[in-house]
Amino acid sequence: MTLEECLNACTKLRLTQIAGAHAYDIPESKEKQDIVDFMVAIIKSDVIRYFNEEGNAYSDAVHEIVEADGKAVTAEELEAVREPFEKGMIFLKNRDDEAVAFLPSDIAAIFEAGREASRKDNRENRIFTGQPVHKKADPDRTPEEEEMIGYASALAHIYGIFPVRMIREVWDLNHGKHMTPHREEELITKAGDEDGFYRRDNYLIDIRLADPEDYCNILERIMPGDNYFYPTEKEMEAYKDGPVMNDDIHKYYLRNFLARMLGMEVPVLEEDEKLDRLLERLAFAARCDDTLSQVLMILESEGVPLSTRDDQSLFVNLYTGWLYGMRLWSCKGFKPKEMPPAKMNVRNFRLPLNLDPNAEMKIGRNDPCPCGSGLKYKKCCSRCV
Repeated sequence: MTLEECLNACTKLRLTQIAGAHAYDIPESKEKQDIVDFMVAIIKSDVIRYFNEEGNAYSDAVHEIVEADGKAVTAEELEAVREPFEKGMIFLKNRDDEAVAFLPSDIAAIFEAGREASRKDNRENRIFTGQPVHKKADPDRTPEEEEMIGYASALAHIYGIFPVRMIREVWDLNHGKHMTPHREEELITKAGDEDGFYRRDNYLIDIRLADPEDYCNILERIMPGDNYFYPTEKEMEAYKDGPVMNDDIHKYYLRNFLARMLGMEVPVLEEDEKLDRLLERLAFAARCDDTLSQVLMILESEGVPLSTRDDQSLFVNLYTGWLYGMRLWSCKGFKPKEMPPAKMNVRNFRLPLNLDPNAEMKIGRNDPCPCGSGLKYKKCCSRCV
């Protein structure tokens, strides 16, 4: 259905509400067709600006609706796109016993074309102009240079992408002494790929972000005005050798769930190469703020079947609970649970069911284990910690 057809199917009251969401007052005497014609022009002129400039909060969610050609939505999912729904950019229709969210065909086409153009412009106009600088590390480094380069390495692992000019700032903050001006430039010339990062223009980039599209995608997800998380000396030491995977209880809920999906007996108390590799891939996806569909593709490629909606919902719940405690590149090193709710709501994050991100889950020893094994907590994930 086109936007005009969708609006024509609305009541006059609904049309007035849509106009009001765009800050237009419609006189009661106005004919319905005149309102429709007026709103078609207004919505079409607003859609790209709204989604790609003001509305990055909605862009990925709306893209999933377009890609699925109509997506069944729960009340919570509809809440995540309430504003564009109220503005008449998204509509609902019944399919069997489900409510399906969809974009009118012409709006979907405008949105997708604008989204691709925006991504192309972002890539072309980003700070990166030169080629990535890959090289061997200088073997003749003083102990102080080793320590400073270790700092640069930790910063690349915490943030994924970090300005070279800010290395000195973090060093000074943690050491109470000053790094000589432009010293960071000298240090980078002595660093190499073995240190876990490379340089492109004025940025350090984690060695795992080898493809320009990877780090451009992260830059696109960083919200304007976001601040950098400032790491402590202890954090810098932990991240010196690579990104740190969140190792709290939520990791074991997720690990045992995945093990069960792979037909393994739970709880898994020993190291397992396949499980550890899968968790590493999921941690990388979390750091990059990959969409749910991208994460599900990882599971499919690793042979993890999520055949029922219950399995999918439980996975999303456990995966989100895990990533809430992880330092994410798209959040400039913050953990989602450290961020204000308004910041979390504009990203891909979905609050896990029954989980306050600032509080630990209270589970009794005889309660069912959250990993979904069906075992009591004391006989399952509590044994892994």
